[in-house]
Amino acid sequence: VTVIVAVALWYFAISGQHEQISKIETKLNDISTSVGNAQARVKESGTVEEILFSRSNELALVEAEMASGNDQYFWFISTLNKFKIPYPMVAIPFVSKPADVELGVYQSFPYKAKLFQLRGVAYFHDFGQFLADFENRFPHFRTQKLNLYPVPPDASADGEKISFEFEVVTLLKPK
Repeated sequence: VTVIVAVALWYFAISGQHEQISKIETKLNDISTSVGNAQARVKESGTVEEILFSRSNELALVEAEMASGNDQYFWFISTLNKFKIPYPMVAIPFVSKPADVELGVYQSFPYKAKLFQLRGVAYFHDFGQFLADFENRFPHFRTQKLNLYPVPPDASADGEKISFEFEVVTLLKPK
């Protein structure tokens, strides 16, 4: 009889408490994981704020170089001429007046864009270096529709000269 009472006591009292203890341990582990995740997010928030601050500063620097105001043509010509100083062998005698262009990016994109067409003559290598540096220097410019043509041999003593034409789409600083 004592054995039966001990088994019944074990089955009804102690095993039920073991189930409750395992449920509580599971809840405790879940809560501990949630707390750990929250602490990790709190630590990351400082890093995210630093990244956001850094990117905001980078954007401000790029926007400082963007055209603003009404005379985008003068701004573009000035910017191009200042950049072109180290490239005397690249001649760009034609730059079109700016044309409005639709970017087709996001519906609420804060920037407008202007398109300039450029034509000129240069040695192939010089033009390649100029174009690479131009695209790297101005992240808010997009070069498109590049066409290269050989300059006729009688027009150039050197057969490496090319004539080129391309378009530059530039973003305008939001107002």
